[in-house]
Amino acid sequence: MKKAAQELSERVHAHQPDKGGAPYALHPARVAANVQTHPEFAQLSIDEQESLICAGYLHDVVEDGPDYGFEYTPADLIDMGFSPTTAEIVELLTKPRKNRSGPTDLDPYYRAIAAHPLARLVKLCDIADNTNYARSARLPAELRNRLATKYVHALDMLSLSEAEHGWLEGLRQAQV
Repeated sequence: MKKAAQELSERVHAHQPDKGGAPYALHPARVAANVQTHPEFAQLSIDEQESLICAGYLHDVVEDGPDYGFEYTPADLIDMGFSPTTAEIVELLTKPRKNRSGPTDLDPYYRAIAAHPLARLVKLCDIADNTNYARSARLPAELRNRLATKYVHALDMLSLSEAEHGWLEGLRQAQV
């Protein structure tokens, strides 16, 4: 299923740029790779490992898909053969559509992720990639600062362990 997750992610994100103008499809691939480096990954069952890798590839498919002509739900992912665990992780990582009258309070979103260890792990990998120093250095200063504030808050809500602090810093320093 990992290959199917990669292919679906590449199809949905094929024409989507990231905030720095690079192909967005590279981001979920890095998240899926980051998942496999998490300090707790090796202790998980084979099924959990596969669900995490698939969720790494698929974590933005439901959220971003509608903007690019793809309407997928977590139930659709299950119908495609992905595990219910993968679909649950993707559902938890899908941010609510922004309220057009003002910013969305993401604290309930982060609390729900923090309560689900597997979703939390994928979200940490997502944040690690989004806060990679080489990638974020390419962003305009105002955007970089706004995102840094957002991710500091997210990490506070997700409560990093001591081992995760060093792991996250290593991913942030990696060249991409």
